[in-house]
Amino acid sequence: MSNTKQAKPKRLLSLFLALTMLLGLLPAMSMTASAEDATVIDNVEITGVVIPIEGETPKYDCIIPEDCGYYIDAVYWENSSYQRLDDDDTFVAGKAYTLNIVLFPEDGYTFKDRRELKATVNGDKASEISVDANAPESRIIKKTVFIYHKDEQIIDVTSWGELKNAFDEANKDYMSPMAAENITVRLQNDLYLNAYDLPRSTRYMVRLNVLRNITLDFNGHTLYGTADLPQDENSELESFLEFKVNPNDYIKDMQTVLTFKDSAGGGGVDFDISQWKDSQLAAIHVDYVNTYWVEGYLNGKRAYIEQSTGYWVCKVIFDGGNYKMNCDTVKFSNGTKSVGDKVRYRGTVVVTNIQTEVNGGRYEAYCDGVTVKNDNFGARDLAAFGIESIYTGNSLFADPENEYYEKYKYGEDLTINDGLFISDNGYSVRHFDRFWQGDDNDVKFDYFIAPMLNGGVYVGPVNFSSKSFIYMNDGSPYLNKKDLTKMTDPNCSLVLDGKPKTASQITLGDLADEDTELFAIIGNTYCSLKDVSINGTNLGKNLRGTCNTGTNNTLTWTYEDLPQEMKDLGFQYKCKVRDKKGDEWRYVTPNVADGIGSVDYAIAAQTAGTLKPAFMLELCYGDSVMRYCGYAFHLTVQELDNIYRVSATSVNQPIGGARPDFSFSTSLGSKCEVNSTAWYNETDGKALTSSDVFETGKRYVFTAGIKANSGYVFAPADQLKVFFNRDLKASFDSVSGDRTQIYYSYSFIAAQPLSSAGVTVNDLEPFTAYGSKSGVAADPDKYTVDIEVFGLYEAVDADEIHVDDSCRIVVGFIPEEGYAFPDPQSNTVTATINGNQAQLYDYYDGSIWFYIDHYFATYVFNEVSFRYNEPVAGDSIDDFMLSIENWSQNPNDIITIEGISWADNGPDGELDWIDMQDGDTFQEGHNYYCMIIFGLSNSDFYMYASEDDFTVNANGVSIPSLYSKGKDDTIYYDPSTGAHKNFTVNMYFKAGEDNTVYNAAITTQNITDGMTVSQANPKANLSGVYIWLQLEDDDDAVRLEDTDRFKAGKTYRLMADLNTPEGKVFAPNTTATVNSNSAVVDMIYADTLCVHYDFTMPGEASAGVTVSGTATSFGSDTDDVTIQLIKSGASEAAYEAVVQGNTASYSIAGVAPGTYTMKVMKKNHVTREYTVTVGSSNVVQDVTIYLFGDINGDGVIDAQDALLALQAAVGKYTPTAYEQKAGDVNADGTLDASDALLILQKAVNKIQAFPVEA
Repeated sequence: MSNTKQAKPKRLLSLFLALTMLLGLLPAMSMTASAEDATVIDNVEITGVVIPIEGETPKYDCIIPEDCGYYIDAVYWENSSYQRLDDDDTFVAGKAYTLNIVLFPEDGYTFKDRRELKATVNGDKASEISVDANAPESRIIKKTVFIYHKDEQIIDVTSWGELKNAFDEANKDYMSPMAAENITVRLQNDLYLNAYDLPRSTRYMVRLNVLRNITLDFNGHTLYGTADLPQDENSELESFLEFKVNPNDYIKDMQTVLTFKDSAGGGGVDFDISQWKDSQLAAIHVDYVNTYWVEGYLNGKRAYIEQSTGYWVCKVIFDGGNYKMNCDTVKFSNGTKSVGDKVRYRGTVVVTNIQTEVNGGRYEAYCDGVTVKNDNFGARDLAAFGIESIYTGNSLFADPENEYYEKYKYGEDLTINDGLFISDNGYSVRHFDRFWQGDDNDVKFDYFIAPMLNGGVYVGPVNFSSKSFIYMNDGSPYLNKKDLTKMTDPNCSLVLDGKPKTASQITLGDLADEDTELFAIIGNTYCSLKDVSINGTNLGKNLRGTCNTGTNNTLTWTYEDLPQEMKDLGFQYKCKVRDKKGDEWRYVTPNVADGIGSVDYAIAAQTAGTLKPAFMLELCYGDSVMRYCGYAFHLTVQELDNIYRVSATSVNQPIGGARPDFSFSTSLGSKCEVNSTAWYNETDGKALTSSDVFETGKRYVFTAGIKANSGYVFAPADQLKVFFNRDLKASFDSVSGDRTQIYYSYSFIAAQPLSSAGVTVNDLEPFTAYGSKSGVAADPDKYTVDIEVFGLYEAVDADEIHVDDSCRIVVGFIPEEGYAFPDPQSNTVTATINGNQAQLYDYYDGSIWFYIDHYFATYVFNEVSFRYNEPVAGDSIDDFMLSIENWSQNPNDIITIEGISWADNGPDGELDWIDMQDGDTFQEGHNYYCMIIFGLSNSDFYMYASEDDFTVNANGVSIPSLYSKGKDDTIYYDPSTGAHKNFTVNMYFKAGEDNTVYNAAITTQNITDGMTVSQANPKANLSGVYIWLQLEDDDDAVRLEDTDRFKAGKTYRLMADLNTPEGKVFAPNTTATVNSNSAVVDMIYADTLCVHYDFTMPGEASAGVTVSGTATSFGSDTDDVTIQLIKSGASEAAYEAVVQGNTASYSIAGVAPGTYTMKVMKKNHVTREYTVTVGSSNVVQDVTIYLFGDINGDGVIDAQDALLALQAAVGKYTPTAYEQKAGDVNADGTLDASDALLILQKAVNKIQAFPVEA
């Protein structure tokens, strides 16, 4: 027995090994090329990335080179929390975001290891390179960006306290990347400060720290400082405003920038001080606080000296402003002579150890000090602008033996592009040497800064060649001989003391000479044209244009005039012209206004040809020409065509409450165009802007400037006609000398606005002509109407209106004087035509057009049916009842009874004709004649068909017309004629017995909750057919079968079609009841009555219960899981829920009591069914479905499932019915070894799907 038990597992193992061997015989999966053969990508380049802006949504643009060997698989943005941004997310200032670009190599390529791969985004190095863990061949290129504010950040200040708080507030973000963004501190008031109340130890009156990029905008305001200390020997005051600029160690490669500007003009700093002695002093001192040590010279010996950091981590920029200092001293002392390692400086603006750029501004320094031998000692070394720099690598070394000799970059420390520098007794610009040591006769020099001077006017010496405290004309012999060749822009013009010079002709010694009064560097901003125009038309950069024969042509040059301070110093512009090359130049006097100079050059050409005049602008100092610019022009003189008539459109009538419209156009196309418009309030005497509003009753003038295009001129004013809006003759204002520009105007009275209009159109019916129609305006005192009707579609060419024509009715509402319709594009204007809301058609000059589309005889009655009750002896003619029952052609209320006439013809054989009156009765045996005239309540849009297409039915019987039957017929009618608005029916009766049915009574069994439909058993006094409906909330109705049951709270409808007995007819006013309750009569034929009756079963309708639970499945968690409830005996699902997720909650509400089959389905899963019984309580039913091939239901298709299939095949395992379905993957109805083999193949990815899944 034991041997037998061991043998079967061995057999199973043998089968399993056989299956494994079979797998080895399957075709091998295709393999990609080996990595050894692939081309290695070592560099990735991505361009076209859109850098994010605050408030904008993500952009995903990326460009890679052609044939680069890789492609973009995905692009997405992440925030700093690694959350992906949606398309509608926006970037927030102060936050960092990372762009992720997922790349894959093309076939035959592979990426280098991410640590060695190089990648750039928009030319910048990528922030990071990573790999998708699920795709090791991929590379994710990351670029992190920081979002700055889109708009300029401004802090307005009105006091000294607010000024300090503003800098403190701005500095709060100095450790954040936001520090690289500029914040502007803007003055809103002049501020005043007096040093009198400050402690004697105060070194500066105001100190402001700069830890990030900040701009101080004077905004037209001035910071005033006063220090009256002439007897105060202990005062240590050194500066009015002290700025401490700090490098930022938190942001890589950031340069902290402090900027001064004056956006409004006229603002700056003004410092007035009286001192006991000529101590260190500045109105503004900008200092850099961080230093380090390098090897250098000290007292002629090598030593470690405190230096700057070796690169420019801080910068100050002067973009304008006025800076002025007045100082006076009682005694003179050491002045700027250094004490120990402490620098000494005296200047209006002094910058220490910071890269400096000056782009403009006015800098002034004045001093009234002790005078010795005519030397003002208080002004010694006093500079309008001073700089101190100790960065060795950017200095002018005087000692050729120094290792840094001539190793410097000009302008690294100081670049001056523009500005005015004035010092009455000192220096306009001065370098202060911090580390000069020794006695007064020591003239050994270590280094000085290497400036770049691209512009500026310097009133007073400029000293870059002598040490601080060394008197003028002393200094380094080497530096004094150094010329300005490398220190100035070669395109600039230079002047020294009134004489033009080249850079090689001026040395540093020349600039530092105490006798130097004026040094100026004139750059490209001077001596250049602003623009050139011929007859007002700008010639552009190529200086080519056209002018006309027979007119006065003017060539105009304009240029920006010199600033007044330049003129005060003796600079001036001179202008000269010549007619053509080879002619003599002649000076002309320009017109100067508001800082703009202009020269008008008159041309009176009589023949076509070419002119080449020239203009020259000279910048002079005194009589010397420092700089000049000449310009030659190419003018083509052409013969022109005259324009004799101009018609301008869209000049809207001014309407009260509306805003001026400055746009309009001309009707001449290529001949002329509008180039200016203006509205003027003549009543109040003021020009209008687009924000003004017209006032009703006031007079306004519209003026238009119209320019002739190339090749045309306007005819003389007495021959030219100009119209606005085709019929408003404009008034001539002016014309240019060359007749290419005219100005015309028209005067209006602002009209009262009209917001609505209406009209009734006359004669609008078939068989009338298309074209103009008359009508009645709803408010004829305010507007008249212009009506036009034309055919559409098939009737587009018709002359006459016919039945079934489509047409368009267009009505123009023309305002009377003093009224106007506003432009409907910006105002609401409505109109009705024959009571119908009309659509906007056109608008022009205060008049407005609307239209409606109309279909003539949109309803033609081809048939009229009516019911009546025949006369009964003893009834009066008032008892005669007639009703229109045109069921086949609605609406019935259009057909009207215009009149009924009766005549008594007496008994048979008599020929009486007695007209009957109201109240007369019918007599038995008498014959009666009745004439009924039918009309229409709306003959504009309805009509009767012509005779050939018209039928009349009486009590369900068609009656003949007069022309097809003789008069002997009992009933006949006269067909409609002409406009088809009426017809007549003639009837002959003999008074007899009443054969009319007046009431139908239906009864049912007492209907109760749960009763079947068949048990209701409706019956009536007449034969009929019955239908039961259940009415739903959404106005739907469900027809009930006999086995359906009535439910409490539900609404039902009984519908019945009843028939009269033979020879009887229903009265026109027949009524109906159901169980003695009134029913609704839907339709009455001669012998048929259609009724319905609605009722609601008493009691509350059951809301049903909820069936819910958890649905467990496997595979994709995004595939739908469908749960259906199928009522017992039914084939279709009564309820259904669809969820997603491998462990998903479902809920089905409102399930009625009963027994259901619950069916659970999902892609690649085995459908499973459960039996669910629903009563009065909620039901919880959890469900689980398996993947095909997952016999053990663990969610994985593997060898264990294949083994279970084998065990089932040999009888070692008995699966459940559901497991049987899960294992039958070839869908042959059995679970055997072939299924096991398929499951094993799927487990090792040899196949992608089972046959049952196909």
